[in-house]
Amino acid sequence: MSADRALIAHILRRTTFGPFPGQVSRWEGYCAAAVVDAMIDTPPPRPQEPDLGDGEADENSGRGPIDCWLAGTADPAAGLHEKLVWFWHTHLTSSYEKVGEWRLMWRQHQLLRTHALVPLADDFDTHTDHLRRFRTMMCTFDAAPAAFRADLDRRGLSGRVLIATFSEFGRRVPDNGSGGLDHGAAGTALLTGPVHPGRHAELPALHRLDRDDNLRATVAMTEFYATLAESWFTVPADPVLPGRPKPVPGIIADP
Repeated sequence: MSADRALIAHILRRTTFGPFPGQVSRWEGYCAAAVVDAMIDTPPPRPQEPDLGDGEADENSGRGPIDCWLAGTADPAAGLHEKLVWFWHTHLTSSYEKVGEWRLMWRQHQLLRTHALVPLADDFDTHTDHLRRFRTMMCTFDAAPAAFRADLDRRGLSGRVLIATFSEFGRRVPDNGSGGLDHGAAGTALLTGPVHPGRHAELPALHRLDRDDNLRATVAMTEFYATLAESWFTVPADPVLPGRPKPVPGIIADP
C-alpha cells in the first residue's frame, strides 16, 4: 500500500533535512518502507572542503566550515547518513569556544562523518526466532564496549570512565507464536568500569508477572539514574529526579 503525502513528508523530516521542493511528489506511490530504505541506502555526499587556511577560517569568504556544513544540510540528495552526521555532531563534539581552532573541529566532523551510519549485522529486536537472534545480538553488543574498554586500558584511563547502558524496554514472557518475544517491561541496565562486578538487584520473578504478563522491574530507572548522579558524579539526585530515589548501594567502586 502506498504511503500518503503526509506520511512521506514525516519520513523525510525524520531521516533528512527535507522535505525539499518536489521531494514528496517524487515518492508518491511508494510504500513507507520503500521510502525509509531509500533514505538509508542513499550514499553519503562528499562535503565541500572548507577553507581553513592556518586554522583561523574566514567566515566571510563563503567557504568557511559553517557555510560548507550548511550547504550539506541543504543538499536534497542527502539521506539518513547526513542527518546522523549532525545528530552525532550535536551530541559528541566540543564547541568552537572550547576547541578554539576550526582545523580541529573539522577533524572531529570528518571522524563522525566516516562512522555516522555504521551498518549492523541485524536489527536489535527479537519478535521472531528469539533464542538464536538474542545470542548473536549479545555477542555484537559485547564486542563494542569490550573494544572501548581495551582502548581505555591501553591509555590508562579505565579507572576514570564509567560505561552505562540500558535497554529502552524489556521483552514479554509469553511466546508470540513466531518463536519470538514482543516488547515488554523490566529492561536490563549495565554499568561497566570502576564497579563491583555482579548483579546488584533481585532478578524479576517469572511466577510474579503483572496483569499484562510482563516482568515486574525490581529497580526503578530513577534509582539507576540516582546511582549515576550520586555515586559517580557526586551530584544530589533529589533536585533533578522525581520521587526522592536512592542510589543502588555497592555498585561503584572506590577510586
